[in-house]
Amino acid sequence: MESVTDGRGADLVIESVGTESTVVHAIELCGPAGDVIVYGTVTGTGGRMPYYQLYFKELTLHSPRAARPGDYDAAIRLAAEGRIRLAPLVTARYPLQEAAAAFAAARSGDHLKVLLTP
Repeated sequence: MESVTDGRGADLVIESVGTESTVVHAIELCGPAGDVIVYGTVTGTGGRMPYYQLYFKELTLHSPRAARPGDYDAAIRLAAEGRIRLAPLVTARYPLQEAAAAFAAARSGDHLKVLLTP
């Protein structure tokens, strides 16, 4: 991000995975006076939130609880147009007959998204 913004950081970072590490990474990527939108649902924290970075960079953290009616259509359209890359979010794939292992992997916290395939 620094090479793209000449070291400034992003004005807006959207986090949609929902892990503590991705929220921390979003805050790190954001430049001074930027906005971080956390769409992912983070459950539990290990105390790694960089509160000083939020303060020092004067960041605004937005944590919307739910999408608005048109948001899903817009997200589907953006994905269909190839304007957002979803494939990197899938970090594990399991065949349907290994569903139990897939759910265990999803609960482990080691993956962003786990995909079951037919």
